[in-house]
Amino acid sequence: MKKRVNTYLAIAITTYCNYQCFYCKEGGESISNKKEIIPLSKLKQIICNAYDVGITKFRITGGEPTIVPYFSELIEFIMNFGDTKIRINTNGHMMLNYIDVLEKYKERLDVVFSVDSISEHLNGVHFPKFLSKDVINVTQILKEKEISVRYNI
Repeated sequence: MKKRVNTYLAIAITTYCNYQCFYCKEGGESISNKKEIIPLSKLKQIICNAYDVGITKFRITGGEPTIVPYFSELIEFIMNFGDTKIRINTNGHMMLNYIDVLEKYKERLDVVFSVDSISEHLNGVHFPKFLSKDVINVTQILKEKEISVRYNI
């Protein structure tokens, strides 16, 4: 039986996030202890190198990637290769700001919402990233535009 190989590049483009979840260490997923954004010029080099060795799938994450000023430009850069695909991991906070670029590439991207709980408060614990009316609204809009959406809970 042939084993499936799923090769992709996951890029945490920033350690900034608009939430302050109790479980997230300072610096997010990064080993860095400070909040930072990877410069777009460096990301372009990394993406080109990955593409040159055959990687065509990219996962964009953070912190919260949609708060990075060059987010749309990054999507456009990756998609200009023509055969690439993108998965965006987000809390959904600013997704509607990027609806045009998401819709433009909807056949080659999907959006994954990170949601910690279906309720804001559960057993006395506050979950900033919960399945709020805002997240549900964004999901409905993306689905109407036929943009693939998934939740990680």
